[in-house]
Amino acid sequence: MAAALGFVSVASRGCPLTRRRHFGQDEASLPLPIPMLGRLQQQQQRRPHWSPLPQGAAASLSRAAAVAVPAQMLGGLALLGAARQAGARVCLRCVAEAPSRQRRRRRRQPSAVTEQTGLVSDQLSLNTCDCELILDTVLEMDLLTPEESLVLCDAARVTAERSGWGAQSHDNHATKDVKIRNLISSAAIAIFEKKVAEPMMEAITEHYQIPRKLLRVEDAFIVRYAIDSQTSLGYHRDGSLVSAIVTLSNPKDFVGGGTAFRDGSLYKPEQGSGIVFAGQRLHCGCEITKGARYILTIFFQCGSLSCRAEAVQRDKEDDKERRDSEGGPGVWGGIADMLGLTM
Repeated sequence: MAAALGFVSVASRGCPLTRRRHFGQDEASLPLPIPMLGRLQQQQQRRPHWSPLPQGAAASLSRAAAVAVPAQMLGGLALLGAARQAGARVCLRCVAEAPSRQRRRRRRQPSAVTEQTGLVSDQLSLNTCDCELILDTVLEMDLLTPEESLVLCDAARVTAERSGWGAQSHDNHATKDVKIRNLISSAAIAIFEKKVAEPMMEAITEHYQIPRKLLRVEDAFIVRYAIDSQTSLGYHRDGSLVSAIVTLSNPKDFVGGGTAFRDGSLYKPEQGSGIVFAGQRLHCGCEITKGARYILTIFFQCGSLSCRAEAVQRDKEDDKERRDSEGGPGVWGGIADMLGLTM
């Protein structure tokens, strides 16, 4: 509407003025425009202006409720002044461009995660991840030269001579290992950080869609399988979101070994090469029958994210399909289903 429209409201002192809004009404039903009202309304900054009521004004009004009178009937500003002198309480308002309701905005304080990463997507990723993608993906990577692999092996052997293999073993599925952080060789630790951990985290970010700045190495250790010691490790789940295994020994130094999954896949990387996979996916260390096998195991974590529930459910479904294809679950399989166990 090109021109501002106005109306006059009259009320007695004892009755509050009824505020009327004309939003949504047809243009024909709106009060007629008043010349020169625009300048007066600008001076009032589009706020209602109330004139005081003189004594005895209430008696001069026949109604106690507010009555809206079109400004054209009052004859413009002159009659408007007369209405004030008669003891009326006057309100001028711009109807066509009434001020919208103001909302106070509270400044949002950045969370600790946002301050650290500067990425909103990283903050959102704290609560969710694509477990289907993680469980279905296995990466094979070439990382170390044979010389670099031997540096790590030698550092583990020297450290074990002082503190022993498995001095800080895991509570479940313990292995004969030495922690990377306990290696006495700074060169070996540097090789691990620059040639293994960094490239793997970049690959995990790309292929598993996990934010790089939230990804960290939770644990890393060198495991020794030997015929005079531990020769294998049964099926288990790691305490990580993503795990990795790198072969450090020359394949000619042992017979057997490898990492197997329940779907029948077997991985036996060459020296300096490794695999990356979901830590909650059931896997095992295959038995060696000769020599000694050294591997580097790494657990990666991203906050509190976990795919354990999805992995367990997937294993239950696979077991059920396998039993059905073999002619039914049988007695023990039926009991396992009732107890919610995975056979």
